[in-house]
Amino acid sequence: MGSLYAALLARSGQKVWLLEKDNERIAAIRRGGLSIKEDDGFWHVPFEHITSAVEDFGSADLVMLFVKAYDTAAAMFDIMPAVAADTTVLTLQNGLGNIEQIRQHVPGVQMLAGTTAQGANLLAGGCIHHAGAGDTIIGAPEQPVRWRAEAVRDLLSAAGIMTSVTADIYSVLWEKLLVNMCINPLTAIVRIRNGQIIEHPALLQLLDQIVAEGLAIAATLRIQLPCDDPIKKVLEVCRSTAENISSMYQDIRSCRRTEIAQINGAVVGYGRRMGIPTPVNAMLTDLVLAMEHLQHTA
Repeated sequence: MGSLYAALLARSGQKVWLLEKDNERIAAIRRGGLSIKEDDGFWHVPFEHITSAVEDFGSADLVMLFVKAYDTAAAMFDIMPAVAADTTVLTLQNGLGNIEQIRQHVPGVQMLAGTTAQGANLLAGGCIHHAGAGDTIIGAPEQPVRWRAEAVRDLLSAAGIMTSVTADIYSVLWEKLLVNMCINPLTAIVRIRNGQIIEHPALLQLLDQIVAEGLAIAATLRIQLPCDDPIKKVLEVCRSTAENISSMYQDIRSCRRTEIAQINGAVVGYGRRMGIPTPVNAMLTDLVLAMEHLQHTA
């Protein structure tokens, strides 16, 4: 996702730096740029501004975080030399807890958070598959800095990333969380594409239970969701991304750590603290964690 956004912004004329730890990927992108595979072909942008050392590019106007949620704290520590008093930090990550971790490093007034329906898969080196286009929604956790969100909205929209600003970003984050709570673990455990969930009555029954537990937590937190029917919303996403392989399924296939602890596991944690039962989400969390462990010990 970071490479997709970098390519789109660079194509629009912005100066963009990618911070990357994989030296082989750095060399590949410096050598060959970024290539984006779309349904109707490829497009390419030369891209030399990629490094493993944040000191190479000085302070930034905008920092965008796309790392896995469990890497947020480490990423913020690494990026801080580029964060000045007027730098905006935007997270478009999955899961809960990212805002709180970022706030430990920068003042809340410099923060933005959001969700995106854009989809991207890494094919090789600097080659990215743009798996799906969709809206990006951003907002300021602290409302007096709405102007930051509006400035970033204009920047992203000019790059072809259609972006809107919401006055209640927590509402949007929880709606996306409910979607991820269903699609990610179910596809990873059963090893299916997103759209296949709606073909199986047993999975639809689990989906209902996952959402019901999440809604109980959201209601206690007084989160007002933007959609009237969360189940319908999840099913719509399943259909609109039918051929996609979820990020969690990709992680399992590649023997990588998943974000289950920051998605379903985060809801389980809320439930424990609030005294609200979340047995289905607890079961899914344990199953995915067991899959991770078995892959790493095989």
